[in-house]
Amino acid sequence: MRAAVLPVKFVGGVLALGTGMALGREGPTVQMGATIGHLCWRVFKLRAGDARVLLAAGAGAGLAAAFNAPLAGAIFVFEELLRRFELRVAVATFAACSAALAVMRSLIGDRLVFSVPTIEVELFPGYLMFLVLGGVMGALGVAYNRMVVAGLDLVDRVRRVPPEIPAAIIGGVVGLLAWLWPNAVGGGESQVQGVLDGGHSLERLDSFSRCDCCSGRFAMRPDFPAVCSRRCLSLAPRRACCSGWRSKR
Repeated sequence: MRAAVLPVKFVGGVLALGTGMALGREGPTVQMGATIGHLCWRVFKLRAGDARVLLAAGAGAGLAAAFNAPLAGAIFVFEELLRRFELRVAVATFAACSAALAVMRSLIGDRLVFSVPTIEVELFPGYLMFLVLGGVMGALGVAYNRMVVAGLDLVDRVRRVPPEIPAAIIGGVVGLLAWLWPNAVGGGESQVQGVLDGGHSLERLDSFSRCDCCSGRFAMRPDFPAVCSRRCLSLAPRRACCSGWRSKR
């Protein structure tokens, strides 16, 4: 991984997020964190096995700093990158996530990402409905993941189409959506906060989901942070760059 990834991801992320584009802030930070971990391995000339550990720890630290959630960064490493628990990686990941949170909070303070109102629920049937809701959302999550994989497979089958054509189509759709419903575009934080505040109806949430399912399948790049970082882990300590790599199922 090259050091040029750092300024490119930082400047590109700042410009995209600053202008309100639909970009998650975790993408640049995960890739920047993984790059920093790999550069540390190269600078200090550590052992070959340390490259994989530092890549995972750096990626987790990037996610933790993006969402002010150190445990989420560690879970991201074990669930998405390694797919298993390793004590050595766990120690490095928790240390990196803690350091990332300390730096982030020293710069911008400790602020909540979402404000959750107080909810008073009776034991029955309130908690029973929570269990039902959790099961429904879990099933929807599985269906969504399968749609993502199916969409990526569909995109791989139409490689003969120049990339400028789907990019123009997606840009036109997003531009039209931003023109008609300005609050529907962006990183998604405002929509989530609106749901927590009770300001979005089920019909509007269904519209958001449909737009994401239709456009996200073709807009999603194969170098998605989790896939990209996982590929770098498999290539470490060999010199590799995530850009241009296409996932294979």
